[in-house]
Amino acid sequence: MSDQNTPLFQSILSSSFVTKTGADSHQALDLNKLLMPHPITTFFVRVQSDAMICDNINKEDILIVDKSLTPKHNDIIIAILDGEQLVRRLIKEKDHIFLSSNGGKDLRPIEEDSDFSVWGVVTYIIHKVSS
Repeated sequence: MSDQNTPLFQSILSSSFVTKTGADSHQALDLNKLLMPHPITTFFVRVQSDAMICDNINKEDILIVDKSLTPKHNDIIIAILDGEQLVRRLIKEKDHIFLSSNGGKDLRPIEEDSDFSVWGVVTYIIHKVSS
């Protein structure tokens, strides 16, 4: 991302109309500060499948991932499981860990003998909304 600040308008926009704003009604928005509070530990991942579409993550979306965060129950994470890189929701129940996809319909347990590691926690999803 560039060092350029983008205007952030302070007035609340309704989905049905746009209100008029004055010249002094905005401040600078630094996307780096907003999206990457920990730039040294932040990386980007482009999604390659539709496995997380029920979680509003589409194929070709860009995920912003922070590897300094400790993954918690229900976080979306980037993980390596038995050599496979995955984007999944982390489910912790009692002493068990699961990786969820397809809106929770697919739960994959993490077995004790699994080769499992978490690369980071997804903090933002970037996807295009128009063609």
